[in-house]
Amino acid sequence: MNTDSSQILSERYSLSGYASSLIGGRPENQDDFGWSDTPLGFLLVVCDGMGGGPGGKTASYIVKSVVIQTILDAPQQADRKDVLKMAVSNANDTLNEKMDQVPSLRGMGSTLVAVLINNQSAVVAHLGDSRFYRLHGRDVAFRTHDHSLVGELVQNKVITEEQARTSPQSNVITRGLGSTNNHVAEIDEVPYRKGDRFVLCTDGVWGIMPHPLLIERFTAIIDVPTLVTNLQSEVDQTGIRKGGLYDNHTLAVVEMNMDSLMKDKMSKQTKIILSTLSILLIISIIFNIVCLIKLGNAPQKKAYEKALAENASFKEELDVLKQFRNSDEKEHFLQLTELSRLNTELTNENAELREKLTNMEMHIEEIKQSLAEAQRKSSHNSSESQVQESKNKKTSATVDKNSSDNLTAIELTEKILKRYDRIEGVKEKEISVVIKKIGEIRDEIADDLDILGKKCNNPQRTAHIKSQLPNNEAISRSISKSGIYHFPNPYLLREFSKSRNALKELLEALQKS
Repeated sequence: MNTDSSQILSERYSLSGYASSLIGGRPENQDDFGWSDTPLGFLLVVCDGMGGGPGGKTASYIVKSVVIQTILDAPQQADRKDVLKMAVSNANDTLNEKMDQVPSLRGMGSTLVAVLINNQSAVVAHLGDSRFYRLHGRDVAFRTHDHSLVGELVQNKVITEEQARTSPQSNVITRGLGSTNNHVAEIDEVPYRKGDRFVLCTDGVWGIMPHPLLIERFTAIIDVPTLVTNLQSEVDQTGIRKGGLYDNHTLAVVEMNMDSLMKDKMSKQTKIILSTLSILLIISIIFNIVCLIKLGNAPQKKAYEKALAENASFKEELDVLKQFRNSDEKEHFLQLTELSRLNTELTNENAELREKLTNMEMHIEEIKQSLAEAQRKSSHNSSESQVQESKNKKTSATVDKNSSDNLTAIELTEKILKRYDRIEGVKEKEISVVIKKIGEIRDEIADDLDILGKKCNNPQRTAHIKSQLPNNEAISRSISKSGIYHFPNPYLLREFSKSRNALKELLEALQKS
């Protein structure tokens, strides 16, 4: 199942997600996506069609449908990697058959990125430059590498990732389905942990911004539907600013609520640290044993007797150690003794931390009481300020109304059109402030339209324009966020443009009359 935007759920696996596919600045959306529970696990597929005309849209739909159906038909005991390879082969064969049947579709093709998830792991298949990311916290634990001309140059460290992203040759695909020479999917198996995010996207998403900024968006600490909606809106806004000729963009994000049986491999750095600690432990044990053996020599014995006299606890440990007859028993005893010392140190540190925490809690309580007192004292002044602010707003509204009454119909129409310009400039840190400001501008436009209807003797026409203004619910749904700022998204601006265009037509009519 798939639509332009869709919540992703599985009845068999503990995961959830959201997907969105938008047309961007192109006349047709040639991307496609789909997902399904299958006998081999949960399957999510994203495709980017190639070929222009009807070919690209047809190719992505065929690839998505054939891949999903092949895996739905597979036996439960089949190997997931083998079935994914077979699904890719079936999709390529179906594309070739379709091109033979319909000559106008010749030259069509599609990229593919798919993930098949079960309790064991996630198996990823991809061809072309549609990508898969596994994100663990703020880190990229795994990602696919593009099968493209510039992707290979990045792999060989000839150019940087940013140079590849902005290259005019970034759309030259070296592996894909349909009209490409290489139709073999690259298959990877990756583990996952609870809280990990799997991201599948077409080049219309990752190609719009630098990679570090993209990862920052992918790993934002927000719910997945909001993440997808905000990022898709940001892609649209960026594309519009750059001239409007930007690509279709499809984004699907799945968040895992369980751990896979397959575990992450130990990193090289971790192995080095553990090896170093092991070597230091062995050296320490050997040094202690050598010291104990040398106790039989007179000079050393006197020195150690003095040290033992200063540390009674160590003497007790030594007495116990002498009872052991082989070096293994002595080594085990030394290790246990060291662990006991560490436990005592940690217990003492824990007690100190608890005392500091208690002091901090007392200090916080004092601050809370001070803030409560300050808030109580300021509440009276605040209520007075609110009353005065309300009076000022009423006065301002009366003055503005009188000003509108004194204008001609043409002057008032031009004044209303200027109010629309203020909507696009609204940008605040708090979303509630943005919604409030846009609502106030909308109400000012509505009030002036009522006045304009009387001035131009055409209240039915101005009432129709007024009815096209977005309501409060539409405004609340259509706010985007970038960094710390909120602002109206392109969808809301388009809603306001409906009444604005109608008002421009009225102005032209007034000017001709």
